[in-house]
Amino acid sequence: MSKQKNKYKGYMGPVDITGIGQYFGLARPFNTDDKVTRFVLLATVLAFCAEAAWKLFQNVPTYDACMAGVSVGFSLLFSFMLGMELDPDRKIGGVIGGVLAMVWAFWQGEPNFIVMLLLIFVLRMLNRSSGDRHKILDNVLMLLCAWWLGQDGGWLYPMMLGAAYIIESQLNNGFFYSLYLAAFAFGTLWFSNGISKEPAALSIPYIAILAASIILFLPMLRMSVLVEARGDRDGRRLDGKRLRAGNLFFLVTMFFITFFQGDVQGQNLAPAIFTAAGVGLYLVYDLGQKRNKS
Repeated sequence: MSKQKNKYKGYMGPVDITGIGQYFGLARPFNTDDKVTRFVLLATVLAFCAEAAWKLFQNVPTYDACMAGVSVGFSLLFSFMLGMELDPDRKIGGVIGGVLAMVWAFWQGEPNFIVMLLLIFVLRMLNRSSGDRHKILDNVLMLLCAWWLGQDGGWLYPMMLGAAYIIESQLNNGFFYSLYLAAFAFGTLWFSNGISKEPAALSIPYIAILAASIILFLPMLRMSVLVEARGDRDGRRLDGKRLRAGNLFFLVTMFFITFFQGDVQGQNLAPAIFTAAGVGLYLVYDLGQKRNKS
């Protein structure tokens, strides 16, 4: 009988990281040499200025006008960042999702971007696109986000984070202490408000965009294992199974939180929902273009 392989053994991570990188394993830099990234950063600033100016023109108080500008600008930026985690090989999908999210934010109002921040870091933990595992400051940030969202009524976010930690520990080269961190995440449920076993009211527009985004994103689950992108720090090709696990987790999380917590969390998850749709749309387009060339 052969000896069972220890999945927790062998992953050492980058050995030349210094400074704050020793404590932040999931931080990723913006590649300003990339045209798409430069466009997104510039468009984020322009969207902020345009929306804030429009609100001021309507005699909205300065603080509220600035917050509206931040909402619209961050809808694009965070959607782009999330899209890079869902499909590391293609950046345009996140841009498409970001544009749709900006329109939605202009129409429906500002979402809570702590939700997007938490999702981005959770996906980075699962797919290790940064080329490193989650470290102390990453965990502090994710736990604080889950606690804040929980006490603000989003009681499913601590459960989501706890489940993500458990899944991460079971993936290839998983970090064993993720199991202990899962206990901390579930512990933040103690501070959560509005816990209910009954689904909340969900209006037709949210049902429509959620269903459409799930359908459009499904092909990405199949393509995840064919990823060519490499980790920022270690330069290794990303693990396709980890990427697929992260994408599937994202899809299930998006559905259940919206279903059980209704329009409020549907609004907060709107940028993520549109990003999933944008990623799926551009994937189909890109595969179609490659097929026509072959």
